Amino acid sequence: MSNTVLGERLATLALHHHEAIYARARRIASANLSLLDAFFEAHRDMMSWVRPRGGMTAFPVAHERRRRAPVLRRRHAARHLTCTGDCFGMPAHFRIGFAASGERFAAAIGRLEEFAAALKYYLSSSSISQPA
Repeated sequence: MSNTVLGERLATLALHHHEAIYARARRIASANLSLLDAFFEAHRDMMSWVRPRGGMTAFPVAHERRRRAPVLRRRHAARHLTCTGDCFGMPAHFRIGFAASGERFAAAIGRLEEFAAALKYYLSSSSISQPA
Protein backbone atom coordinates (compact mmCIF):
# COMPACT_ATOMS: atom_id res chain seq x y z
CA MET A 1 0.00 0.00 0.00
CA SER A 2 1.37 3.39 -0.92
CA ASN A 3 0.38 6.90 0.09
CA THR A 4 0.48 9.85 -2.22
CA VAL A 5 3.39 12.27 -1.97
CA LEU A 6 1.00 15.10 -1.17
CA GLY A 7 -0.65 13.01 1.56
CA GLU A 8 2.70 12.20 3.13
CA ARG A 9 3.73 15.86 3.09
CA LEU A 10 0.46 16.92 4.69
CA ALA A 11 0.88 14.26 7.37
CA THR A 12 4.42 15.47 8.06
CA LEU A 13 3.20 19.05 8.28
CA ALA A 14 0.46 18.01 10.72
CA LEU A 15 2.99 16.16 12.88
CA HIS A 16 5.19 19.25 13.04
CA HIS A 17 2.21 21.32 14.21
CA HIS A 18 0.50 18.72 16.39
CA GLU A 19 0.47 20.92 19.51
CA ALA A 20 -1.47 23.68 17.76
CA ILE A 21 -3.85 21.16 16.20
CA TYR A 22 -4.54 19.41 19.53
CA ALA A 23 -4.80 22.71 21.41
CA ARG A 24 -7.57 23.82 19.05
CA ALA A 25 -9.38 20.48 19.40
CA ARG A 26 -9.10 20.62 23.21
CA ARG A 27 -10.38 24.22 23.27
CA ILE A 28 -13.40 23.37 21.10
CA ALA A 29 -14.15 20.16 23.02
CA SER A 30 -13.98 21.96 26.35
CA ALA A 31 -16.37 24.71 25.24
CA ASN A 32 -18.78 22.19 23.72
CA LEU A 33 -18.68 20.00 26.84
CA SER A 34 -19.94 23.00 28.80
CA LEU A 35 -22.89 23.27 26.39
CA LEU A 36 -23.59 19.55 26.75
CA ASP A 37 -23.36 19.81 30.55
CA ALA A 38 -26.08 22.48 30.51
CA PHE A 39 -28.21 20.50 28.03
CA PHE A 40 -28.14 17.27 30.04
CA GLU A 41 -28.74 19.13 33.29
CA ALA A 42 -31.82 20.79 31.75
CA HIS A 43 -33.14 17.42 30.52
CA ARG A 44 -32.02 15.16 33.37
CA ASP A 45 -35.58 13.86 33.72
CA MET A 46 -35.39 12.36 30.21
CA MET A 47 -31.70 11.79 29.47
CA SER A 48 -28.39 11.32 31.19
CA TRP A 49 -24.77 10.82 30.33
CA VAL A 50 -21.44 10.00 31.78
CA ARG A 51 -19.35 13.07 31.06
CA PRO A 52 -16.28 11.94 29.09
CA ARG A 53 -12.94 12.33 30.84
CA GLY A 54 -11.17 11.98 27.51
CA GLY A 55 -11.92 11.61 23.85
CA MET A 56 -14.35 13.63 21.82
CA THR A 57 -17.53 11.56 21.75
CA ALA A 58 -20.25 10.86 24.30
CA PHE A 59 -22.85 8.10 24.59
CA PRO A 60 -25.93 9.56 26.35
CA VAL A 61 -29.01 7.53 27.23
CA ALA A 62 -32.68 8.45 26.91
CA HIS A 63 -34.74 7.36 29.91
CA GLU A 64 -37.76 6.12 28.00
CA ARG A 65 -40.48 4.69 30.20
CA ARG A 66 -42.36 3.14 27.30
CA ARG A 67 -41.33 1.11 24.30
CA ARG A 68 -38.35 2.52 22.50
CA ALA A 69 -39.07 5.13 19.85
CA PRO A 70 -37.05 3.78 16.90
CA VAL A 71 -38.62 6.10 14.31
CA LEU A 72 -37.98 9.15 16.47
CA ARG A 73 -34.38 8.10 17.11
CA ARG A 74 -33.72 7.41 13.41
CA ARG A 75 -35.23 10.79 12.52
CA HIS A 76 -33.04 12.45 15.11
CA ALA A 77 -29.90 10.67 13.92
CA ALA A 78 -30.50 11.44 10.25
CA ARG A 79 -31.20 15.12 10.89
CA HIS A 80 -28.53 15.68 13.51
CA LEU A 81 -25.65 13.45 12.44
CA THR A 82 -25.65 11.41 15.60
CA CYS A 83 -25.62 7.65 15.69
CA THR A 84 -28.37 5.68 17.40
CA GLY A 85 -27.39 3.13 20.02
CA ASP A 86 -29.00 0.35 18.00
CA CYS A 87 -25.69 0.22 16.11
CA PHE A 88 -24.01 -0.78 19.38
CA GLY A 89 -26.71 -3.05 20.80
CA MET A 90 -27.84 -0.30 23.22
CA PRO A 91 -31.05 1.12 21.70
CA ALA A 92 -31.75 3.77 24.35
CA HIS A 93 -28.38 5.44 23.74
CA PHE A 94 -27.09 7.71 21.02
CA ARG A 95 -23.54 8.70 20.16
CA ILE A 96 -22.57 12.31 19.68
CA GLY A 97 -19.27 13.90 18.75
CA PHE A 98 -18.52 17.29 20.27
CA ALA A 99 -15.16 18.50 18.99
CA ALA A 100 -15.36 18.76 15.21
CA SER A 101 -17.39 21.94 14.90
CA GLY A 102 -16.54 24.82 17.18
CA GLU A 103 -18.77 27.73 16.29
CA ARG A 104 -21.62 25.60 14.90
CA PHE A 105 -22.03 23.42 17.97
CA ALA A 106 -24.48 25.84 19.61
CA ALA A 107 -26.80 25.25 16.64
CA ALA A 108 -26.38 21.51 17.16
CA ILE A 109 -27.48 21.95 20.78
CA GLY A 110 -30.57 23.73 19.42
CA ARG A 111 -31.35 20.66 17.36
CA LEU A 112 -30.81 18.46 20.40
CA GLU A 113 -33.37 20.69 22.14
CA GLU A 114 -35.80 19.87 19.31
CA PHE A 115 -35.12 16.18 19.82
CA ALA A 116 -35.68 16.53 23.58
CA ALA A 117 -39.01 18.29 22.93
CA ALA A 118 -40.09 15.54 20.52
CA LEU A 119 -39.04 12.86 23.01
CA LYS A 120 -40.92 14.61 25.81
CA TYR A 121 -44.04 14.76 23.62
CA TYR A 122 -43.62 11.07 22.75
CA LEU A 123 -43.25 10.09 26.41
CA SER A 124 -46.24 12.15 27.53
CA SER A 125 -48.55 11.06 24.72
CA SER A 126 -51.60 9.33 26.13
CA SER A 127 -52.17 7.49 22.84
CA ILE A 128 -49.13 5.26 23.38
CA SER A 129 -49.77 2.23 25.55
CA GLN A 130 -47.40 0.89 28.16
CA PRO A 131 -45.48 -2.27 27.19
CA ALA A 132 -46.69 -5.55 28.58
